[in-house]
Amino acid sequence: QNNLQNSLKTCLDKLNCLKEEHSKLIQMTEFQHQNLDQITLDQISIKNETNTLLIFLNKVSNQKLKYEEDILNEIKKQLFSNNYCVQINNKISEIKVQNKEHELVLVEVENNLSKSLLKLEQYRTTSSNLEHDIEENTKYLNDQGCALHKLDFELKKLYTETQNKTKQIDLENKQLEIVKNLQDGGNILTPQMQINQVRNKIDEIVKETNFIKQSWIQQQNKNVQLLAQLNNQFNELVKVRKYNLVMETKNKKLDKEIDSLSKEVYQYKQKLTNMRNTMSKLNEQFSQNKGKSSMLLNENEWIQCSYLAELKENENLCLEYIDQLKLLKNELNELKNVCLEKQCESKTWDTKLQLLIEIKNEIKNKEGDLGDIDIMKNEIHRMQIRESQLKKILEKIMLDLEVCISRRETIYNKVAAKDIRLKGKNEAKQKFLKKLDYLRINIKKIKTECKKLDSNISVLENDKMKLDNKLTYLNDNMIDIQKTINDILRNIEDIGATKIKNIHILSYKQNYAKFLDAVKKGHYRLLIKNELKMDDEFSDEWKKNSDLISVVEALKNDFPYLDFQITRLLYILKSIEKES
Repeated sequence: QNNLQNSLKTCLDKLNCLKEEHSKLIQMTEFQHQNLDQITLDQISIKNETNTLLIFLNKVSNQKLKYEEDILNEIKKQLFSNNYCVQINNKISEIKVQNKEHELVLVEVENNLSKSLLKLEQYRTTSSNLEHDIEENTKYLNDQGCALHKLDFELKKLYTETQNKTKQIDLENKQLEIVKNLQDGGNILTPQMQINQVRNKIDEIVKETNFIKQSWIQQQNKNVQLLAQLNNQFNELVKVRKYNLVMETKNKKLDKEIDSLSKEVYQYKQKLTNMRNTMSKLNEQFSQNKGKSSMLLNENEWIQCSYLAELKENENLCLEYIDQLKLLKNELNELKNVCLEKQCESKTWDTKLQLLIEIKNEIKNKEGDLGDIDIMKNEIHRMQIRESQLKKILEKIMLDLEVCISRRETIYNKVAAKDIRLKGKNEAKQKFLKKLDYLRINIKKIKTECKKLDSNISVLENDKMKLDNKLTYLNDNMIDIQKTINDILRNIEDIGATKIKNIHILSYKQNYAKFLDAVKKGHYRLLIKNELKMDDEFSDEWKKNSDLISVVEALKNDFPYLDFQITRLLYILKSIEKES
């Protein structure tokens, strides 16, 4: 027990030492986190500078495109100056044909309007006649309804009278039966005359009832006929109302069509007036351009000779510009090579980052207090992704510059060929020369700006190198920290294993001591009292234990992911072997 207490004290001392080392490691990580914050701020400033440079490049490219579009527009104006009169004449002829077509369409629209108005009047007359018929039918139905009510009232009266007479007949029949019974008994003697009178009255009453029944049946038949007529008239009235609704909807549609046609007619009239005004304006322009065309032909003959000499000078300047463009292309190729090298470096950084992520996951699984390192690695990964995005943007910019240069060459060649063919004008030539001078000045400005960009790129590359050196330093520190953490974890595992081993030894000894106490007290009886047999059994158990140790070691090699559990078993088996 003293040994166990001493071992526990040593374990506690080691744990305190490990805690102190852990606190030191946390301080180191905080210091590194501060350094990483500074690095991130530097990177943000670099990103802002690159964004400003990209915006400036976009502005320059947009200005270049605008100048090229202006040149093309002026050349197009020169091309279309002679063809403008021909186009105007063609337009005038087309407008005349369109006017005739519009007049024919107007005539057709007026005819359709007249037809639709006639149909409307017909529909209105038919609808008024139908309304008059509906009113007459409603009056007739109301009269017949009143007659039906009267007939029903009379029928009810007749029905009540027949009921009263049937009651009287029943009473008289009862009296006759009483009289017959009395005659059979022989109590009262009635004369034959009274009997005959009673029989005559009964016959008269029967005749009256039969007549009333026949009249009632006739009136019911009349009522049935009147109801059938009423239903037929009601159905006809429903049909007439439906027809009236259909006609009203048709009238509304026709009104809408008339409104739309009137609007179209008004629009056609406005178009015709506008076309006439344009015709008058075009005729005036045509008369003005006739005088100008003769003047321009004379000026073109005089300008032709001067243009040829100046075109030769421009060709020489173009050759010089082509040489300068070739030099720019070579510089671009060099920049591309530098970008490719940077991409290779970024790939290596990606592999390093993946390794750092794996290390981070392992550290997370082992201890959860080192979350600051994960945040640092995430920020590094984010910075590297942003760097790759900026590289892609630079590649796109370089490709756009190459496309712009190629477009400039093609445009210049087209302009030169068109100038040779069309023998442009003096005013257009002066404007073109001014724009060429302006473009030369802009090209010089762009060159100076490109030089500034190159200097900025070199500064950025130096900053990047500094950041790379800082990152390598931090990575080395991270590797050292990881090694120390791994050593600490191994020591913790060893201490845990020894602790488990000591606990098992203690429990085994305690159980063995309890067993010996029980044997002393006489609770158990020894099965083997001979020492030789005891030694043989111990030797057999040692062999079994050694066999189990060999099996467990083989399992440890076969199943490395169950290392902790298998080592625990090994320590238990080895402790049993040492005790034996």
